[in-house]
Amino acid sequence: MTINSLPTDDVLRPMTKQQLMDEFRIFGERTVRAEINRVIATMRGIPLKEAKDQKAVRASEVEEIKKRFQ
Repeated sequence: MTINSLPTDDVLRPMTKQQLMDEFRIFGERTVRAEINRVIATMRGIPLKEAKDQKAVRASEVEEIKKRFQ
């Protein structure tokens, strides 16, 4: 088995906010964006205003966001 044959769907990786919004667009852009910012602020311990300026979402934050929307 090679690395290319492993399923990549279960592997959590950092993503941009736009990639996450595209993945969960069925829930609405505003809803998803607000939840992403809340998760970033909570997990990083930063103010919501600062979380809104972050472009990348860490793998652990991606995991939390996926739990909340699935």
